Amino acid sequence: MDYLSKKEIKTLKIKEIDEIRKSFSQKRLQLTDRLFRTSLHLVSRNLKVKVGYFRYLVSKGVDPLALDDGNKTILHHYIKNCNCNLNCFEYLVSLGIDVNQRDSNGKTVLRCVCKRGSKYSDILELLLKKGAKPNYRDSWNRVCIHWLCWRADSTPKDINLLVDYGADLAKGNELGDPVLHQICKEPHPNSLVIELLLSKGSTLTLLNKFHQSILHLACDNEKVGLDLIKKMICKGNINKTDVYGKSAFQYLLDLPNSQEKSEKLYHFVSNKHFLVETTKTISRSQNWYHVLANHHSNVKLLRMFISRGAKPNPNNLKEDKALHIIFKSDQLPSLETVQYLLSLKGENKISVNDLNMQNQTVLYLACKSSLIKPQIIELLLKKNETINYRCGSRKESALCRYCKSKDPQLEVIRILIESGADPLLLDFRSWSPLYYLFYRTNINPDPINYMLANGSQIYNKQTNLYSPILAFFKTFPRGYPENFVKICEKHQFPLERVFTNDNKNLLQYYSCRIYMNFEFLKWLFKNGTNNSKEIENASLVFQNYLHYGELDYNIIKWFLNFDINLNELRSDSKNISLFSYICSNRSINEKIMELCINSIERQREREKKNNKGGTLKGMQTETRTGGNFFNANDINVSPIFFMCKNISQTLPMIKMLVKYENKKTLAPLLRYPLSISNPNHQIIGYLIQSGSNVNYKEDNSNTPLHYLAKNNNISIKLLDILLSNGAMINSLNSSNETPLFFYLRTGNVQSEIINWFILNGAKIDIRDIYGNSPLLLLCLSKKIEKEIFTLFLNNNANTLIVNNKHLTPLHLLVGLNANNQDIQNFNMGFLVLHQKYISNINIIKLFIKGGCDINQKEKKWGKTPLNVITTIFANLELQRKLNWKVFN
Repeated sequence: MDYLSKKEIKTLKIKEIDEIRKSFSQKRLQLTDRLFRTSLHLVSRNLKVKVGYFRYLVSKGVDPLALDDGNKTILHHYIKNCNCNLNCFEYLVSLGIDVNQRDSNGKTVLRCVCKRGSKYSDILELLLKKGAKPNYRDSWNRVCIHWLCWRADSTPKDINLLVDYGADLAKGNELGDPVLHQICKEPHPNSLVIELLLSKGSTLTLLNKFHQSILHLACDNEKVGLDLIKKMICKGNINKTDVYGKSAFQYLLDLPNSQEKSEKLYHFVSNKHFLVETTKTISRSQNWYHVLANHHSNVKLLRMFISRGAKPNPNNLKEDKALHIIFKSDQLPSLETVQYLLSLKGENKISVNDLNMQNQTVLYLACKSSLIKPQIIELLLKKNETINYRCGSRKESALCRYCKSKDPQLEVIRILIESGADPLLLDFRSWSPLYYLFYRTNINPDPINYMLANGSQIYNKQTNLYSPILAFFKTFPRGYPENFVKICEKHQFPLERVFTNDNKNLLQYYSCRIYMNFEFLKWLFKNGTNNSKEIENASLVFQNYLHYGELDYNIIKWFLNFDINLNELRSDSKNISLFSYICSNRSINEKIMELCINSIERQREREKKNNKGGTLKGMQTETRTGGNFFNANDINVSPIFFMCKNISQTLPMIKMLVKYENKKTLAPLLRYPLSISNPNHQIIGYLIQSGSNVNYKEDNSNTPLHYLAKNNNISIKLLDILLSNGAMINSLNSSNETPLFFYLRTGNVQSEIINWFILNGAKIDIRDIYGNSPLLLLCLSKKIEKEIFTLFLNNNANTLIVNNKHLTPLHLLVGLNANNQDIQNFNMGFLVLHQKYISNINIIKLFIKGGCDINQKEKKWGKTPLNVITTIFANLELQRKLNWKVFN
C-alpha cells in the first residue's frame, strides 16, 4: 500500500499553497500517511493555512469526513494550530464534519476548544450553535465546563455561554468534584466565575465523594475572598461535616492566621444557624481554644463565640484555660482582650489562679515575654493569689521568669515587687531573679539597682557563691563592660571574695576566655584580687591567657611587670614552659618575641646575681649563647621546637631563638618547617647553617627530604637547598622507601620534580617491603602523564617488575588494583572503568612496546591484564574505538 512520504508530509505541514500545487499530483493528494492522516489533516497543522488551502484539497477529491487512526477529524487537528481562525473553521464545519465526533480519548472538538481558553471564544460560540454537546466526558472523566473553568484566563462570558447551551454544573470530574468544587480547589480561584456559577444555579448542597460542600473547599482556600464566604454562609448548610467529621468552620481554622481569616470566623459565628457542638474528631473546646490562641485580638469574635455557647473555663487537652491559651500564643494579647475575659461573670468567670497541666499560672505565662504591657500585669495582679508560686518543672516564680526574658523592663519588675514578689525566691538550680538579670552580655543597670535596693542579695547562702556576678562572666563578655563596672563600684561588691566551684577567683575565671579586654583586665586585677597574692594570681592568669587567648603585646607586657618567669613550667602541662606556649601560638609576632626574650634575659641576670655567680640548677652554661638558655632539657618542649611547627614562623623570629641554642639541639628540627603548608626556603637555609642535620632520622627513619617530598608545596628550590647541603637522595626509611616513594604517593606528580630526582641519582628500580617500585606507584597516580612515564622508560626503568601480589604496572593501569588495595570482586565496578583505560591507552602502548607481560597472572584472582581488558570491553564496537589491535 502506498503512503505519503516524509518529505511530502513535511511539505503539507510547512509549505505554501503554490509549493503544494507543484509538488503533488491529484493521486498523491488523495493518499494518507501511515497514521491514516489525509492531506487535509496534515495541512490543517500548517501555520500558513487559509481557507484556500482547504478548498483546493477538497476540489482534488480529498475526503473532508475522513478520520485518522485516533478517530480524529480535521477539526481536531486544526484546533491545535496556533493560527486557527473563525473563517477556516466555518468552512470546515460547512463541509458536514460531525462536531460531536469523539476521538479515541473521548475528546470532542468542543472539549479541545474549552481547554484552550478565551482565545477561541468565537469558535466556541460557533460550535455550540452548530449543535456541539457540552456534556460529553473524556478519558479524564471531565466535561467541557471543567476544562473551561480549569483555565486561569477563562471569562464569565464563555462560561455563561456554555451554561446557556446546557452544560451540567452538577457533573463531577475524575475526583467527583462538580465544577464549582474544582474552582475552589485552584491556587488562584476566579471570584467572578464563582459568583456567575452560583447565580446560574450551582447549589451549595452539591457534595463530592468526600461529602464536602463548596463551602468546605472555599474555607480551605485562603484565596477565596470574604464576600464570597459571606454569600455561601447565608445560602449553605454551615454545620455540614465531611467524611472526616470536619465542618467548613474547622477547615477555616486550619488556614494561616490573618485579619481576613478572623473576619471570616466572625461571620460564621454570627450566623444564627451556627452550632458550637462536638464533631467526630474535633471537640467544641478545641475550636474555642484555637480562636483564643490565634485571634484573641479580635474581641468582637470572642464576644460572639461566648454568646453562642463557648465556655472559657472548661479545659482543653492540656488543661489550659482561656487566659493560659492567649499568653501561650505567639502574639501577645491586647489589654482590651484581657479586660474582657476577666470581666466575665457567673459560670463563665475566669480565675487567674488556676494551674494547667505543666503547673503554670497565668501570671507566670504572661511574664515569659519582656514585651508584655505593665497594665496587663497590674490587671492580673489585682485578682492574683499565687505571685510567689514556683511554676513548672523549673520551679520558677513569675519574677524569676520575667528577669529571664530577653530585655526585662524596670516598670514591670517594680510592679511585681510592690505587689509582693519575693526577690530572694530561687528556682530549681538555686538561681535567683538577680542571677538572670546579670546573665546577659549587655546588662541593664536600672533593674539591677532597683532589685538590690529592694532586698536582692549578691551572695547566695544556699550555694555559698556570688552567683549573679559569676553569671555575667558565663556570657563570655567582650569589650569593656561599662555597666557591670558601674554596678560593682556603686554597690562595692567584694569581688576578691568571688570564687567558682573549682576555687578560681574572678580574674582566673575571666582569663579562660579567647577575647580579653585589656582595660577590663586591669580593673579586675585591681578590684578582684587579694593584694598579698598579686604575683601568684598574675602567674595563674597569664597561664590561662596563653592557653585560651590571642596574644596581645600590651597584655603580655603588662603581665611581665609582675616578674613572671617565662621559663617557668605550666602547672597543668608536663615540661612545657610559658615561653614555649607563646611560641606555639599562631598570633605571635616579632615584637612579642623580642619582648619575651628580653624578659628572660633580665630574669636570668637576676637569678645569676642571687646565686652569686654560681651555676643555676638546670643550666649547662652561664653564657648568653649556647647552652640551655630556656631551661628546656628536651628539644621536643623547647621554644624553637614549637616555633618551627608554627605556620606563623618568620626568619627574624627563628633567628632570635637559634642564637640561644646549640647545634646538637637544632639537629632534628628541619622536618617541621618542611612539613607546614608553605615552607620558607630562607628559614630552611638558615636552620641548616645553624646546625640542623639534613639527614637526621626520626624513629621511623624518615629524613627531612622524605617530609619535603610529601609536601604539596614542594619546589625544586627547596630540593636544591637540601641536596647542596648533603641530603641523601636515596635514604631509606623503615619501610625501605626513598623520598621518591613519598613524592609519588601524593598523587599530584609533576614531570619537573620527577626529572630532578632522576637527574640527581634517585634509584628508580628500588623496591619497598611490599615489592612496589616507583614505577608501580606512578601507575596509581590520580593524574598520569605520558611525559612522566617516558622519563622512567628512557632511564631504563624495569617494566617487567612484579610486586608481592604479582601485579605488574599494566594491571594497575587497567584498573584491576585501584588504590593499591585488595583486588575487588571482578563482577562489581569494573564495567565503568573504561574511561580510565581510554585516558591511559597511550601509556599502555608504551608498556607493551617495552616488553611488559600482558599474560602475567596476579596472585588473588589469577587475572592477566588481557583478561581484565577483555572483560571490561566485551563490546566489539568499543574495542575498535580503543584501538584493540594493540593487544593482538
